[in-house]
Amino acid sequence: MLSKKNLVLILLLTLLFWAENGSAQWSSYKIYKKDTINRVDKKGLKQGTWMKFYDSGKVLSSGTFKNNNKQGTFKYFYESGKLKGTAEFNESGSQCLFSGYHENGKPEAIGNYWNEKKDSVWRYFNQDSVLISIENYKKGIADGVWRTFYGSTKKMVQMITYKNGKKTGPMKEYFEDGHVKFDCILVDGSIEGPTKFNYVDGTTHYEGAYIHGLKDGIWKTYDEYGKPQKTEVYKLGELIEDKTKTAKDSALQKK
Repeated sequence: MLSKKNLVLILLLTLLFWAENGSAQWSSYKIYKKDTINRVDKKGLKQGTWMKFYDSGKVLSSGTFKNNNKQGTFKYFYESGKLKGTAEFNESGSQCLFSGYHENGKPEAIGNYWNEKKDSVWRYFNQDSVLISIENYKKGIADGVWRTFYGSTKKMVQMITYKNGKKTGPMKEYFEDGHVKFDCILVDGSIEGPTKFNYVDGTTHYEGAYIHGLKDGIWKTYDEYGKPQKTEVYKLGELIEDKTKTAKDSALQKK
């Protein structure tokens, strides 16, 4: 029969064993509701369940790591406790499909991440689940056609083209009834070439050309009925001649 002294010795050895093979394998960790979370192993790699919290103590996010890579489903929460978003990660943790939600539970955004950068097509919705914008990315860089929509009519507000992060290509803006408000070509963010601004019914308001974002050449302005009202000549953004005024002066001289 074991003596009391021997029993104490066995208990101490058992505790030492678990210390060496249990918590001792982690360089850091936390306890949440009797579970071990936010574990970092001796190699400095995140393992197992990880959680973040608001200052109030409410859960902000939760998910699982394996060798520092996010695995499976990560969840994100509003401070109210309602679901804010989910991210479904691939095995390597480098890519995920993200779904975001308004606090009323309706979809807010859906798209892909590549190494924590937006990638491919992203769609955004208002709190009534109406599509309000579409964006295109290539590994975190804006690339392709972006569109925004009126939430009330679902018609397009603007169409703009990006190339390697810069606004380059066709751009159009629309009135809420669908008529084109503005039409141009962008090169590295600056308007280039002929462009036209319209009245709400689609008739031309004024038109002319740009060079490197500066008005250049003849610009004409019309009233709502299409009647010419003004003709001006620009040179790289500088007004060099008001032909409207010149024409009026000539007409007065003839009288």
